[in-house]
Formats: sequence, structure tokens, C-alpha cells
Amino acid sequence: MGTSGFIRDVLKRFPADKQTEIIDEAEILTLRRLSGVLTGTLTSDETRAILTPLLRHISLTDDEFKVLAHDADLEISPDAGPTEISVDVPLVHFDESGGMPLNELTAASIVLWHVSHRIAHVIDALGVPVALAPPAVAKVYPGSIGYSLAGSSLLIGGIGLIILAYTALPLGAAATIAFWGGGISAISGIVESALGWYKTYKETSKIDSEIRLNDANTRKTELEILKMQSEFHPASALVPAAVISAEARQLGFDSAIATHLVNQVLPQYATLSSNYPSPVRVTSIGGRASASAAGA
Repeated sequence: MGTSGFIRDVLKRFPADKQTEIIDEAEILTLRRLSGVLTGTLTSDETRAILTPLLRHISLTDDEFKVLAHDADLEISPDAGPTEISVDVPLVHFDESGGMPLNELTAASIVLWHVSHRIAHVIDALGVPVALAPPAVAKVYPGSIGYSLAGSSLLIGGIGLIILAYTALPLGAAATIAFWGGGISAISGIVESALGWYKTYKETSKIDSEIRLNDANTRKTELEILKMQSEFHPASALVPAAVISAEARQLGFDSAIATHLVNQVLPQYATLSSNYPSPVRVTSIGGRASASAAGA
């Protein structure tokens, strides 16, 4: 099939040496290469080969990625991955009575709802409708809240991908990525308030003034973050490429789609997860025990 040539326009956003580096990472062996630059019209196969390495150097919008996914003739199967996933969310303050703390359950539900909603938005932008039933609490036991989620394999696979990618981040990288996700300050504030239950109800006299100050600073902060984001690598650059590739295969995604999902969703997930003492864990996928859980 013919291609739009848009990938050339994206490559031109980089200096020549970086373009060469990306093409080298794609391992395209062709006589049409001249001084590290591809000559002539790129084929779908060549676009596909370049796309994943490219996404580890730049975060594209959903609309931009849709064009390149079409040019690369990527296959997006709604039934290729698992339709069930179980996760454990750690408790910040364990209730010794054995009950389910409402604030902890609220915060965990917001985190899982938001990451689900964001993944659905990215998948929907590619022209694939998805549906997911609300998360169902499967169990509660000392130390965590267990959730069992079911629905579209694209959405369930996306949730698993983001959680597993987060746990694969190098030490200290999660805080950096969480800073990039600062644009969701309103939702993040709700999560922080829920987890800080004792603090918030004991300090109600300070809350109103703090909210007014935060509201005044939010717009300025978000603009600063957007400006600084352009100077950073995308989130996928901090996750080992082999991890994304392996999880993509397990979860039914093309590696380029998986990398785009990591770029778009991981910063926000990292922001929402930053209050937890340990990462959320995937315990099973599609009824099978997760390798990450088995090694925990």
C-alpha cells in the first residue's frame, strides 16, 4: 500500500545525527540508504520498522500516530489479548480491624478508572471502539485491595501494559515520569486527599485557603510542565525496550501501539500512583498468573 510520507516530516523534527540514530535502531538494510537518510518513498514495512524506535524518541499525538499506524499497515485486533486481569493495590494505612477503608478504596478506584479511561481514549482514536465494565472488587486482605477487571481485550491489555511498564522503570525514573503527568492535578488531588484522610479532616481550617492557592498556581504550573516536556524523552524511553516488546506480545499489541500507549498513559499513571508505598501489581492476566506477580 502507498504511504503518506508523514513519517519523513516527523523525522525532520530531529537533527540529522538523531535521524540516523533512529533509522539505525530500526535496522533497515536497504540500498536506498544514503548517508544515514532513506531515499525514495518509504514502504509500509519500512514505516513499520521505523515507528517503534521513533516513538522512543518522541511522543506523538493520537492523531499523528493514527496517520503513521495507517501508513505502517498496523493490525489492531480487538480480540487478540486477554479479557480479564487481576491487580493488587497496596494500602497506605492498613485497617487493623480487617475492614475495607473507604478512602483507600476510593483512591484505588479513581486510579484504575482514570488509567482505563485514558487507554480507552487512545484506542478509540485509532478507530477501534472499546468497552469495559466498571472494576469489580474481588477481595480484600492484609496489605492491599484486590481488583478483578473484565472487558475488551484492547482495554484490559492496555491496563496490564501500563502497570507492568511502571514496575519495570529504573530506580528514580517513576518520579521523573510522574512530574511529566502533572497536568492531571485535579484528579491527582482527589487521590491524595482520599489517601490523606486523617490529615484532611483534621486540618479542615487550612483546606479552603490551600485550594484557592493551588487553583491560582495550577495553570502556571501546567504551562511550565508542557514547556519542559518538549525537552524530555518520552516515557517509553525510560522503560526497557525488551520489556515493552515482550509485554506487547503477551497482551496482543503491536509493539508500536504498545509504545504509544506507554508514552500517552504512563506519565499520568505514575502521577496517580506516586502516593503508594509500593507499585500496584498485576497478579493474573486472562486467568494466568502474571510473571511479575510470580517473581514478587
